[in-house]
Amino acid sequence: CRLVAHVYDDKEFYVRLLADIVHATQASTVRSEAHAEMSRMGALKGRLKEDAEKKRKDVERRASKGRKIRYVPIPKLANFMAPAPRPIPEGALPGVTDPMVVDQLVNSLFFHDEL
Repeated sequence: CRLVAHVYDDKEFYVRLLADIVHATQASTVRSEAHAEMSRMGALKGRLKEDAEKKRKDVERRASKGRKIRYVPIPKLANFMAPAPRPIPEGALPGVTDPMVVDQLVNSLFFHDEL
């Protein structure tokens, strides 16, 4: 068996080629993972924006700074109406239209003036 001295050794070329392929696949994997992460982040950002818009729609912006009256209706007072004054029949209270008679009546109820 004779060895041929002029054989080309391409081991270094194939090692370099294999290293480049491994590096390229790792880089493309990293790029694809980054791309997937960016698309997930974009989808999450879109959902957050939609949620924020929904929340924003529920709030009345003009109701702040006292521009809108806020109250809680009380069920017992919801349809309350103050009584309307009834007309006094003639002869029921003599002199009720005279202001001096009304003053004397009120003074006699609340004040103890000796006349």
